Amino acid sequence: MPQARLLLVAQSPLVREGVKHLLAEDALSVAGEEPTLMGALSFLRAGKQAVEVILYDQDESEGGKFAALRTIRNEFPEIAVVILTAETSRNEIDEAIRAGARGILPKSFSGKALYFAIQLLLLQ
Repeated sequence: MPQARLLLVAQSPLVREGVKHLLAEDALSVAGEEPTLMGALSFLRAGKQAVEVILYDQDESEGGKFAALRTIRNEFPEIAVVILTAETSRNEIDEAIRAGARGILPKSFSGKALYFAIQLLLLQ
């Protein structure tokens, strides 16, 4: 399986900690954690850690998320952005893909399924 460094983006520290625990596999490591996509953009611009995947727990209250996602895609096109979502309309899925998301996964996935989905994404 490909090695990968993830940047976890979620408002909730509990979600970040839980996802980090679920993905504690040899091939995945957490390079950093941020509460918002704008924070993720600052993290990436600082260049302290290489990142292959951003795992974003979509927060409905975060304004400008698609603008931040477009900026990340434009500045860091090699980084795959995966969105975890509880419920999304077809329009929002289309908008997320146009903005640069490479994957949109349900929050109902198990930790193992999430791990394998990220691995499959890295093989592309």
